[in-house]
Amino acid sequence: MSPSVSKYPDVPDDLLQKEGEYDRATHEITWTVTVNPEKENFLSGTITDDLSDLGLTHVEDSFNAEDSNLIRLTSVADNKKKLTITVGNLGTDSSTFTFQTTVDKPEDFANNKTTTYKNRADMEATIVLENGSKMEVPTSALWRG
Repeated sequence: MSPSVSKYPDVPDDLLQKEGEYDRATHEITWTVTVNPEKENFLSGTITDDLSDLGLTHVEDSFNAEDSNLIRLTSVADNKKKLTITVGNLGTDSSTFTFQTTVDKPEDFANNKTTTYKNRADMEATIVLENGSKMEVPTSALWRG
């Protein structure tokens, strides 16, 4: 009897990227999130972005998705501090969405103070592997700036 060899599938670790840009005039941060930047076979995902410990608040009506049929802001909870975004079947495409947050504490932007924010988004995604099987993949994107 010959030995059997199997290989664990390569699991992508870069299904989500996040960047932020601070506007000194408005004291808002514009967040840009890219889903599936490496263009895996992406079936679906749910992203959560918890701002509650960061001193940031979501700006109402600021969510904008490159493909609004596939990426939707489905929930804003906890006094505009927790966002839930659903992502549909992107296939082997990537897609981007943006939203803004306000900086809650005036002392964080007063007197030319520099404040670093570490904003992490988490996603539970389903992808299709090269062998055709589906796999649930948890992933995160962290932005420091």
